[in-house]
Amino acid sequence: MSSKTNALTPVMVKHGQTYTDYDNLALVEWCTPKYFGFQVCFSVTVEGKMVILTVTIKTPFGNYSKSFKFNSDLSWTWQPIGRAKVVISIGNFQDNGASISFDLTVKLCVKIPILGWKCISYTHHFVIPDNPADTDNISASDFHAVLKLQEMADS
Repeated sequence: MSSKTNALTPVMVKHGQTYTDYDNLALVEWCTPKYFGFQVCFSVTVEGKMVILTVTIKTPFGNYSKSFKFNSDLSWTWQPIGRAKVVISIGNFQDNGASISFDLTVKLCVKIPILGWKCISYTHHFVIPDNPADTDNISASDFHAVLKLQEMADS
């Protein structure tokens, strides 16, 4: 059974049903290493010519997520809780028609008792294809090859 849903419309789950759609597609995902138990993860997708960057701060107290849209170089600060904030900078934004690429710099800051704010910075280069692969139309041998390559990359 397939149902049209979005993030604002919850799906009633009943025993025995099969759902074939999805609410979100992350073409690329990257996470920073943990810093004082805090970690920042980024999921990226493209909608038209806009990049949608979902930022998740994983903390010992729970996870906080927010999505941002952009299509040029910019910088902003997000502080979902008083003891953690991130400064996100987008640079070298390029759209060549076949893909969108940019450099993301994140400054993760944690407020430590007595020590105050302690920060660390990470940088990552993203390349997002305009047309993601449709796994339903990939041959079995190509799909197997992709899975093997991923398995090798993960080990």
